[in-house]
Amino acid sequence: MRQESQNTEYKEQWKDEYLAWVAGFANAKGGTIIIGKSDKGTSVGVPNSKKLLEDLPNKINSHLGIQVAVNLITELEKQLIEIIVAPHPIFPVAYKSRYYQRIGSTNQELKGAALTNFLLLKQGLTFDGVSIPSLSIDKLSLPAIESFKQLALQSGSLTSSEMNLSVSELLDKLLLLDNAQEPKRAAFLLFTNEPQRYVSGSFIQFAFFEAFEIIKFKDELRSDIIQQATSAISLLKAKYLKASVSFNGLQRLERFPIPDEALRESIINAIVHKNYAVPDPIHITVTSNKLTIWNPGELPDGWTISENLLATHPSNRRNPNIANVFTKAGFIESWGRGITRIVESCKLHGNVGVSFHVVNGGFQVSFAFIDIEDEVIADTSREMLASEPSTSRETTNTSREMLASEPSTSRETTNTSRETAALAQNTSRENHGASREATETSKEIHDTSRETILQALSTNENFTAKLIAEQLGITEKGVRYHLDKLKAEGIIKREGSTKKPIWRLLTHK
Repeated sequence: MRQESQNTEYKEQWKDEYLAWVAGFANAKGGTIIIGKSDKGTSVGVPNSKKLLEDLPNKINSHLGIQVAVNLITELEKQLIEIIVAPHPIFPVAYKSRYYQRIGSTNQELKGAALTNFLLLKQGLTFDGVSIPSLSIDKLSLPAIESFKQLALQSGSLTSSEMNLSVSELLDKLLLLDNAQEPKRAAFLLFTNEPQRYVSGSFIQFAFFEAFEIIKFKDELRSDIIQQATSAISLLKAKYLKASVSFNGLQRLERFPIPDEALRESIINAIVHKNYAVPDPIHITVTSNKLTIWNPGELPDGWTISENLLATHPSNRRNPNIANVFTKAGFIESWGRGITRIVESCKLHGNVGVSFHVVNGGFQVSFAFIDIEDEVIADTSREMLASEPSTSRETTNTSREMLASEPSTSRETTNTSRETAALAQNTSRENHGASREATETSKEIHDTSRETILQALSTNENFTAKLIAEQLGITEKGVRYHLDKLKAEGIIKREGSTKKPIWRLLTHK
């Protein structure tokens, strides 16, 4: 007995409200409605089958403006009516000025962003491919355009001579002008400082959660979406993720819990495939052992994670104009391989699991990893970066929260460069300190180092040997030497577990 499916619907008797089901099939991939069957597929028959056979074709054409095949069939000596609806890809089919679509085994009325995208697709358009009334080229950011040109030059998408293209010439080359030579919506997402002024929700929201769903700190990236892609990883690695540290001889090695390639692909996928008709931002949430990236953009109609997404599949670009520019910027290497690259890089990295879900009207990728074990009870590195109140801080640029040094009007590109330079300087200092370890041990036993360590503990009792070494620019070995002596003298005491000790100052002799 054949059951109901995406393409088959059973009704025991005809009701005119079922015209909405006919419209739903027409707006999807077509399908069949059988009158005279129960939901379980049992044939109950239609008493007025001959009259329906005559009336239904005219009724459907009159109300929906389409023609369907209506057949009289017999099953188990019961007369049934079969309505075969062909798909109508060229124009949308409405019933009482409302639009319906067959999705799975249900008939759903299209509203809001779903209706907007549906009507655009019927015209061969996408949400990122239409212009925004009253907005012109002069709203675009020249620094953002120049930044893209540099990326495109590096990737080989632009030649040296094309670097001198005017804004309108570049937009034309990137297919970002419509037939009226007006910039498409994608241009304002790609090349304006605050695209959310023109497209609601076009930013990334970050939050670090402690136990009991308490937000410890949060950030927002509100720059152009190209800059969002480049800044997101820097922000996550500088503030939200802890790296394990090891040494190869004198070389300091940092290993983050999620491989760069997986993080990069996930963020780019979220930006490129986001449903920008939905006014919700991309959400990136982090805990001590999990990171999730959610964007409002479900899978293409008929796709499943196991059968399509995780298998070899053709590229299905929700925002082809944005995707084209990201490709020319060198952010996308090959189409239809992003998910595979995420999975493969996580397998090679080890100790990290990745999963994909369709949840809350969007698509989510989750990374589960082992919380890095180091000698930290209170994560003071995060606390120092998150010194502003977490409940009210929502900034336009990333570096203001991490460095608290630049005015909010500065461009994120400049701030990100400063952050990178600062991080590089810290890393250089740590590497230099590591290389000097053999010669500094004798110097670090002097009273100056001892007093400096005591001063550090007096300001923050949660300092660990590692953090004190980084703060003072000396080696961790030297710090441990002084901590052990101070403990023996009864000036400090050690608390906490063996793996995660903290030091308490008893008195300052």
